[in-house]
Amino acid sequence: MAARGCRDCGPASQILDEQGVDSAFVFAFALHGFRHRETGDDLDLASYGIVKVFEDPARAWEPKAAYHALGEIYR
Repeated sequence: MAARGCRDCGPASQILDEQGVDSAFVFAFALHGFRHRETGDDLDLASYGIVKVFEDPARAWEPKAAYHALGEIYR
């Protein structure tokens, strides 16, 4: 969903605002079972988290496009 979420965040936010919705909840910051891998099976591609989670503990996570899109909504 990250790629899709990036496209849908703005329009969804506008619709919710037009309908008078006061708040919405982004329910997945990170999915640790769907780690990003440079080679092999990149399970992050199936993750709806808004950050990439890495196997290397020194590189815990990195923002995806959806993370930045949400940030723009609340700027």
